[in-house]
Amino acid sequence: MANLTLEQLRFLDQADVPLSRVFDASGLRKSDYEQLMSDLGFWIAYGVNPCKAKGHTLKTRVGHCAQCNPANISYLRRHDEDGQVYTAISPKSNLVKVGASKNAKDRIRHLNAYKYGGQSDWNLVLVISDNNAGRVEALAHKALTHFAIDGTYYKNGRQLQCRELFFCSIELAEEGIRRAQKAVQSGKALEVLSNPVSSEDSFGVQCIAANARIAPPQKRIAVQFKAKPVKSSTPTSQSTSIPPIVRAPVPGATISYDWPRRSGIVPFAHQIETTEFLIKHNDRAFCLNDMGLGKSLSTLWAFDYLKRSGIVKSMLVICPLSTMWSTWADEVDQNFRGILRRQIIYDGDMSRLRALSQPADVYLINPDGLKTKGMVKAFEERPDIDLIVIDEIAQYARNLGTDRFKALTTIINRQMPRRAWGLTGTPTPNTPTDAWAQCRLLVPHRVPPYFNRFKMSVMRQVSRFLWVPQGNSAQIVADAMQPSIRKKREDCIDLPDCIYETRKIPLSRAQKEMYDCMLRRLHTELDGKTISATNELVKAIKLLQIAAGAPYDVNGSAVLPPMPERLEALVELVDEAEGKIIIFAPYRSSIEVIREYLTRKFSPEHVAVIHGGIGATRRTGIFSQFQKNDQPRILVAQAQAMSHGLTLTAANTIVWFGPTTSAQTYSQANARISRPGQKRTQFIVHIEGCEIERRIFERVRNKESLQRVLLDLLAQYCGTKVQIGNQHIDDAAICAEEEKTYP
Repeated sequence: MANLTLEQLRFLDQADVPLSRVFDASGLRKSDYEQLMSDLGFWIAYGVNPCKAKGHTLKTRVGHCAQCNPANISYLRRHDEDGQVYTAISPKSNLVKVGASKNAKDRIRHLNAYKYGGQSDWNLVLVISDNNAGRVEALAHKALTHFAIDGTYYKNGRQLQCRELFFCSIELAEEGIRRAQKAVQSGKALEVLSNPVSSEDSFGVQCIAANARIAPPQKRIAVQFKAKPVKSSTPTSQSTSIPPIVRAPVPGATISYDWPRRSGIVPFAHQIETTEFLIKHNDRAFCLNDMGLGKSLSTLWAFDYLKRSGIVKSMLVICPLSTMWSTWADEVDQNFRGILRRQIIYDGDMSRLRALSQPADVYLINPDGLKTKGMVKAFEERPDIDLIVIDEIAQYARNLGTDRFKALTTIINRQMPRRAWGLTGTPTPNTPTDAWAQCRLLVPHRVPPYFNRFKMSVMRQVSRFLWVPQGNSAQIVADAMQPSIRKKREDCIDLPDCIYETRKIPLSRAQKEMYDCMLRRLHTELDGKTISATNELVKAIKLLQIAAGAPYDVNGSAVLPPMPERLEALVELVDEAEGKIIIFAPYRSSIEVIREYLTRKFSPEHVAVIHGGIGATRRTGIFSQFQKNDQPRILVAQAQAMSHGLTLTAANTIVWFGPTTSAQTYSQANARISRPGQKRTQFIVHIEGCEIERRIFERVRNKESLQRVLLDLLAQYCGTKVQIGNQHIDDAAICAEEEKTYP
């Protein structure tokens, strides 16, 4: 220990790290000392290369600077010291959690208080004492990797990621623990990685029987207690605890395939046809089906079939952030549980590269993630990722000069000839020339190598600066984008009349800071007091304003935090929509921000605005133009200003930029496109970025009371205790309160 400086010794003492856990790594390579430390149980290494931030030379055995982030030491301590490995279930969501703690009962209380994974009904099922609880927990998570799903929880007003959730039966979770314990005892951790638990494993593992022992009968490990059985209404087996995965042929299919899907789902005819088309054209193809027709699930079925056939190994899906979790990740989790493993490549540069290095069948990344330093090079070292899917290809492969396009063409065409599918419902959202770059990416032999030559074939010049489409431009584009499949919503007779979808867009950093600050302020303001139901919701509106980018200061002036992700999601939705689109925003300042942004992205004649400040005569003219003329294509409006009596069937897509607090306004506004004369399937999209938006959308759609929506939120995040008066929420009073400040 002579090489340790006085400063380092002082730090180790303050961090409560015994010198017996400190390793002299002088002269050793990082890969060597990290493995030695893991095998011998050391926590901290010294004599290593200094960290880049402050030049510290104390690092954890996984390479993190211990002095820059002392919290890493707690994780190592938890990993090596004795404790309890536990299994818990949330009956409401059928989620299972496998974790480790010093006291499992206390841990469950905290899970419910923080609403871990969005649930507050966690119940203990099994608790096991083990002097290597942390190692068993980590290996159990690897054993259950097929069933892992992402989730979040709130602690001290901050949203955190949880990585210990699994969508499987209790029996399978306990089988994962059994394998982890066996691996720890034998010192063969690789056995878990090479033989993870799958849905094919027996569900009859008797690891919670009265006299059971998950490990051999040694004093080192023993079942401490068996939790009380959950009530009969709580699922406890694969057949009852979670919606089972159905694997059976479907009528109308021509391929021999079991079509895995969650219970209650039957593939539509157009999905079967799309899947079979992609399987047939597994080299390069376009899927041009309308928004809402299940392109993502059809793509996953096609990939699963090709993987089982040995044609492909792994798939990379390049998709917008708005659909990464709520569409692609959810489809894998809910329909391919235990069949396909997925990995989300998101967060910082190093986190993205680490995520790519993890074994998976489906990798999800947003287009800007490809610009991460070293990311394109990393794909060159992964020839097993041999199928690329570009979701919304018209949005991200429209211009050859962008960094996005250069990264895409390098991965798809230059590193190795990878298979690739392009998905979009609107291949030419602006002009026919939008198709050229997409074709150059996937089928370069079908279009001229130069843009102007293609432009001359599909456009004609009528003045110096004005070009209009040729009469046969649609046919030229259709011939170029081959092979392709195109299904329209109105042609799919087995679809429901209205389809709802949620796009989860994270708050920007500025919004998140304001949101957390407001939560703390409301916590201080309300803790221990009684509040009327109406006033409670008025205070909740403060949080909704921040999420919608329209908070007001004490002087009534709008403070406009940047929200690029949410605005970009609007552009994506406009591009995806087959025709006209209505965007409902709750506040005037939000409407102005949206109008400005969309006008820059498209043109002024494309966008019209309706709010309380628009006079009746002008308002009538805008409605008439929207319903009868080609332009405007986009109508940005306050729902209260147009929620009754209007017929706007020229549109069949509505986007809620933020929720309204009135269930009546919500249903009436949606009814504007569901009127006599509407011949197409309607599409309602919710954009949400925080928990209170999700809760209000859920309640207004189901016409439930909004009472306690804020108080429950504060109780979850901050532990606020507030009593509510006996008054019912006055819907008219809430609307009046909104309109008083935001007419």
